[in-house]
Amino acid sequence: MYIFIDDERNPTDVTWETDEHYSHNNWLIIRTDKEFYNFLHSNHLSSVELISFDHDIQCFDDVGIETTGYNLLQTLIDYCIDNSLVLPTLKFHTKNIVGKHNMITYYVNALLNCPKLRNLPRESEPVLAKIKQLNSLSNSHWYEVVYFDGKKWCSYEGSNTFNDSESVIVWKYVTDCL
Repeated sequence: MYIFIDDERNPTDVTWETDEHYSHNNWLIIRTDKEFYNFLHSNHLSSVELISFDHDIQCFDDVGIETTGYNLLQTLIDYCIDNSLVLPTLKFHTKNIVGKHNMITYYVNALLNCPKLRNLPRESEPVLAKIKQLNSLSNSHWYEVVYFDGKKWCSYEGSNTFNDSESVIVWKYVTDCL
């Protein structure tokens, strides 16, 4: 499941990002902070692969204090830390340059300082991974032995995996499969 947090746009409106995910129709669209909080506490976060954030979501409380996508990001990260959950993949489609920078910085700092938020294997350790590819023609899955180089997923020589919008869904150390 993909979640798109934006008060007015739909995923297909995000033409300034090159990610193919935005052209698909498999998004749960969340328009308000209250919708986000309800979803977060519904215990369905483990089924979420990706969340895309807008910054300026036009949500104000009774005294006029604004809740932004940055605030929702903070809530999500705190919730994952408090409940020992791994963060789904996060993207930031906001056009607010300062807001986007702040959100990315907060996200990166959280990942660097709270390794439990990342579900990544030890560097260069081979894993059996379920790979998912989304493109305009199909949505396919397969299993392949791959590794994580500390920054990105990599395939072994002779494979073209990770060259065309593929992502790892789940993985297990190869030694645990024997």
